[in-house]
Amino acid sequence: MVPESALESHEERGEAFLLASVAVLALTSLGLAKGRVGELGRGISVLAAVALIPLGALVGHSGGNLVYRHGAASAYATTRGPVAVGAERGRSGDREVERDDDRDAERDGR
Repeated sequence: MVPESALESHEERGEAFLLASVAVLALTSLGLAKGRVGELGRGISVLAAVALIPLGALVGHSGGNLVYRHGAASAYATTRGPVAVGAERGRSGDREVERDDDRDAERDGR
């Protein structure tokens, strides 16, 4: 259902994020030390944690591609599933749309 390359890309990015997170955890433990080593460890851990942000964004982006570009969620979709996001508010994509029942209510004075 989904191209193998898209799944592999998401998996590899997820593994890289996990490994980087473990490395950040190890660096953060240096911050528990006293003196100059602890100070450096705390500073480095902040920088390392910020460096995780782009990696997390890449994982999320590749996961979004699986769902929205390759239709990965369709394996779990049912005809009686929940209403699409935004539909309950009369939204379609990024623009507002007026729903038929809203127009009818306004026309009838309800």
